[in-house]
Amino acid sequence: MNEKVAAMLRLYDSKLSNFFPVKEFTDEAQLFTITARFAHIRWMISQMLNPTEYHLAEKFKNPVVFNRWMGFVHGVLWAEKIFSIPELRAHTRGLYDEKK
Repeated sequence: MNEKVAAMLRLYDSKLSNFFPVKEFTDEAQLFTITARFAHIRWMISQMLNPTEYHLAEKFKNPVVFNRWMGFVHGVLWAEKIFSIPELRAHTRGLYDEKK
């Protein structure tokens, strides 16, 4: 993973870490509270940074899967008014231009 992408994910996690735990939710019905949504987003970020589940580590080798997760994280951060569209755009500007 590109270091800029990792730094962006750490930024998102640090923004949420003082208020929400890290928790995976496997039942969509459990995600009706803002606390649950952000806890799940933190779990997703933690898996993107350091997958602890083998099947996720394998899936993340496919950039389409990784980018779908990133898009979901961005969507929730925008919908819940954590970051604006211009802020999210600025976070991703130049991420994929470098071959590092």
